Parts: sequence; C-alpha cells; structure tokens
Amino acid sequence: MKIKQLLFDFGEVLVNLSREKSVNAFQALGAEIADDIVPASWSFGGVFGDLETGRIDERKFYDELNRCLRINASDEQLRDAWN
Repeated sequence: MKIKQLLFDFGEVLVNLSREKSVNAFQALGAEIADDIVPASWSFGGVFGDLETGRIDERKFYDELNRCLRINASDEQLRDAWN
C-alpha cells in the first residue's frame, strides 16, 4: 500500500496536550520532580524531544522517563500520564 498523505500536528491543533495534567499524573505515580522534567514550553527538549524526533523508540522513552522521574511505572501508566 502506498502512503498518500502524512499528517503532522504541530501546535496542538488535533491533539491538545496539557502539561499540567501530565505533571499531575506523573506526580500521582510518585514522581517528585515531574515539574522539572516535563518541558515547560512543549518545545520537547531532552527525552521528550528524542522521542518526538525519532532518535529513541517508545521502549527507550519509557525507560528514560522512569529513570528521570525516579519512579518505576509501567509503560501503560507512563503512556496514560503523558497523553
């Protein structure tokens, strides 16, 4: 099957991400430093930028999130918190 179109959502047009909700969800998982880790300006720095630009895959992203947030959450918990 040939791909005819590719859609990118820059600027929260189709997907409205909430930094505050993500920080609160990470804190609910036990992350005391979530506010320092989640990018303040959705510029996707650090591990977030690495995922968004394809430098790392989801497996590495979840491992790095657990390490950075100093928690041991499941992939599903981290996915729910991020989205």
